[in-house]
Amino acid sequence: MFRVNHRDASRQGIALGGGIQIATSAYHAYNHGLVFTGRYIF
Repeated sequence: MFRVNHRDASRQGIALGGGIQIATSAYHAYNHGLVFTGRYIF
């Protein structure tokens, strides 16, 4: 998490994440998919 405001009492921040999803069944529209997310925390 990256803090937006560097004051000690501030809870604001930005959280970034990512991952990959892989199909586990015999029927699937695609085999792999990348997932990225960004959140603004306040």
